[in-house]
Amino acid sequence: NEMVHFGLFHRLSDTWKLMEHTFCWTMGYQSYRPDKEITGYDALKRHLVPPGQEANATDEATARRIWNKLKKKNRLDLALMEEAERIFDQRLAKMQRERADGILCNFLGKEEVRCADGDDASDKWLRRHF
Repeated sequence: NEMVHFGLFHRLSDTWKLMEHTFCWTMGYQSYRPDKEITGYDALKRHLVPPGQEANATDEATARRIWNKLKKKNRLDLALMEEAERIFDQRLAKMQRERADGILCNFLGKEEVRCADGDDASDKWLRRHF
């Protein structure tokens, strides 16, 4: 069995788009924060170096040492995250192909909702969401 939908916190915008497509919902993006999409080593450096300051060689060496320890201690979590990213990217690509084929949403992967040629309601829905 496969999970119908899951999201990635560091990819909120794509997560919401995929959720809308999977459940035929309209969610909006009022709480979207692109700064949450900074992950991994870049996020660690951001927390080690105060805002407005440039990282120096010592900061870089410290960040790299901490990052390597984190990777070693969390190797199973990282493997799980890599697999989640792979599946997520596949689903996102499928959604983009479906939209290019005129599918507005694909409810639970079982029921396609298409727009009819010249359908004003579909055109309005598309303009509002894309």
